[in-house]
Amino acid sequence: MRQHNLALCLAAVLFYMVLITTWLTGGLLAKFVSTDSGMDEARVAAFVFDTSTLKKDASVIPILDICNPGESLEYKINVTNKRGLTVSEVSIGYSILIEKQGSMPLKCTLTNVTGGGSTVIAQTQPDKIIAANDTISGTGKMTVGTATEHEYVLIVEWPESYKEKSYASGNAIGEIKITVGAQQED
Repeated sequence: MRQHNLALCLAAVLFYMVLITTWLTGGLLAKFVSTDSGMDEARVAAFVFDTSTLKKDASVIPILDICNPGESLEYKINVTNKRGLTVSEVSIGYSILIEKQGSMPLKCTLTNVTGGGSTVIAQTQPDKIIAANDTISGTGKMTVGTATEHEYVLIVEWPESYKEKSYASGNAIGEIKITVGAQQED
């Protein structure tokens, strides 16, 4: 019986040795062993948009200098995608909205004068209706990574032909409001 127990013990030890050897070599000789490591970094692209001639607290143009028929006021609007040395890293689409309010018979003309050109974008007509509101707008685009400046001129005029006595009393009021909005295009 002692020999029988010795044979069983040897068989058990041999079985466990084969099992442990198989387990150890299974990881070493595997066909598909891989390791992986990685690192990533990201940052947000710079969005730069500036309207240098529009002050934060002065989006309404004071038109008190226009007192008589035939007088006009010129207002410059510069739109750029550069501030200091930083140029926008995204494409930008923008819009310029001009709102004319009040009872003065004002004519507003928005002209693109970028690069020395002169292209009329939009124009309102004077209106004899009391408290007439009128809106004109223009749009533009700036490409990514290229410093760009678009120049506009808004001319607000009281046409010579509007000389009625009703305007001479000083009761006519007028207001021009400029809103420039921008959005990322890409």
